[in-house]
This record gives sequence, structure tokens and C-alpha cells, in this order.
Amino acid sequence: MTERNSTLGLLALALAIYVGVSTPAQHAASAATERYQRAETEHREASSRLDRLQKTVTLLTQLGAKGDATGLTPFERAARVRRDIVKALRTAHVIHVRLEVRPGTAPTIATVSLSAEAAFPALMQLEAQLLRPGSGLVLERLSIGQGGGSMSLEASAMGETS
Repeated sequence: MTERNSTLGLLALALAIYVGVSTPAQHAASAATERYQRAETEHREASSRLDRLQKTVTLLTQLGAKGDATGLTPFERAARVRRDIVKALRTAHVIHVRLEVRPGTAPTIATVSLSAEAAFPALMQLEAQLLRPGSGLVLERLSIGQGGGSMSLEASAMGETS
């Protein structure tokens, strides 16, 4: 009987150790694995954001160098941007147009603020014309309001316009 009691006692002790030590250790290990995976995901996302920012800086630096090589003053470059936008507005079917073009800080040539009202297709055509490849405008913010099809467009010109 003493051997049986000893065996049962040892079995109970092994079970207590397993429940008291192994189970919490397994939970801690799984929590650590989750934290590691989350940190790895955050690292990948941060690396991706850093790569995009580095590409943007490179592009802006190249555009800034190109803008400085033209020999135009900031006001002349902003006037060129304004002229190109006005040309696009003349062919668009928009009303209640408000346009503001200010010289930008390097490497941005100009900051453009535009609001206009028209039917939705006309607004989309205007947007496509303003942001066509080679236009030099990079969209910063675009919002289209309801009621009369009003549109408010904010953009930064980041290169020479044609």
C-alpha cells in the first residue's frame, strides 16, 4: 500500500508541477510569439513607409533641381502653373470658379487651391485634365461635395508644367 500511495503522490506532484509550471510557460510562450509577430509586422510596415518616403524625397530633390535650372523666379514658375490651369478651366464646363496659385517652397513650384461647380462628369474631366501625366501637378487633397456637384480641389505643383 505504501508503494501505491507513493506512486499516487508522485503522480499528483507531477500533475501539480505540469499545471503550475508548464501551462503558464506555454501561455507566456504563445504571448511572446504574438508580440514578436506583431513587432515583425510593424517593422515591415515601417520599412515600407520609409522606402516610400525615401522615393518621395529623391523625386522631390530631382524636381527641385530641375526647377532651379530653369532660371525662372518662383513667381514666374507659379504664373506658368496658373496659366496652364486657366487654360484647362477655359475648356471645362464649370461655374463659380475660385483659383488661387501661390509660389511654393522648394522643391514645390506652387500651391494651388481650386474650387468649382459643375456636373459630376465635367468635374471628373477637369480633374483628369489637370492631373494628366506631365502636367506637373501632384494631388494633395480632393473633396467632392453633394448638392449642385460642387468640387473642391487642393493640389501642389511639383514640377514644370507644359
